Amino acid sequence: GAQREINTTVGGGVPAGIASAVEVNVTITETDATGWLSLFAKGVAWPGTSTINWSAPNTIVANSVTVTVDAAARLMIRSAGATHVVLDVTGYYT
Repeated sequence: GAQREINTTVGGGVPAGIASAVEVNVTITETDATGWLSLFAKGVAWPGTSTINWSAPNTIVANSVTVTVDAAARLMIRSAGATHVVLDVTGYYT
């Protein structure tokens, strides 16, 4: 149930105030038991959906997703289950 804000402008790849959504590859690794991870727009309640799921410890899984961002190009990440997360922003939409 932990939730964190992700700033997609880090590194200069996504312009704040211009991007309306981002395309990301999300990878989970070093999982603990079962769980799920959700990426969603900042400023809205968690929609009750998952972006990626796992069913065993020490799982590595990747997925590609388009996520709406706020005016500052931020999104939210929520997890049920312990894992390391890698987000690679591959593009943005205006």
